[in-house]
Amino acid sequence: MEDLEEKINENNNKFETLSKSISDTSSISNMKQGIQKLQSESISLDMKIHILNHSILKYKLNSVNVQVNNNEGLDTSIFDELL
Repeated sequence: MEDLEEKINENNNKFETLSKSISDTSSISNMKQGIQKLQSESISLDMKIHILNHSILKYKLNSVNVQVNNNEGLDTSIFDELL
């Protein structure tokens, strides 16, 4: 009889341990927070890249305008560098 009660208690403990591990969602929530952080960092880096591209394009266009004003003509080879 005692063996039966021990086995029942042992099985109940195993069942409780398994149910706790199944219902534990902390790892999933940590992954979700990590993914959200990566998405926000990705957006931030994307914005920085676009700002840098805009700045470089503006600088190159300003240098083209200076060269055009100095030469009083349009040299199309300058635009090949931009493309």
